Amino acid sequence: MAEILEWGRLGVSALALLFSVATFFYMLYDKQQRATVQAFEAHKAAIEKRMTTVENDLVKIPSRAELDATQERWRTEIVRIHDRVDEINKGIKDSQLMIGTLIGLSKGANKHD
Repeated sequence: MAEILEWGRLGVSALALLFSVATFFYMLYDKQQRATVQAFEAHKAAIEKRMTTVENDLVKIPSRAELDATQERWRTEIVRIHDRVDEINKGIKDSQLMIGTLIGLSKGANKHD
């Protein structure tokens, strides 16, 4: 009977050892799983932050209609500037013609004297 008790104690000790090893591997696996889940959650939070930034940047981009309106305003302004430059050039040309006419008249007047 004592021998059966010894074998029983040995069996319980072996089971305790196996239980301890199984618990160790379970805890190790659980720790790895939690680390993986935490890494996924951190990655998900980073992606969500990046997506929020991208969405905010997309809101800042003007629409096609706004771009067309801006281009039309710039075209109108450029045409106005070119028209003004043409007016100034025409004024300069008219002034030069007037000065040439006055010089011609004054030379002609000097010849008759």
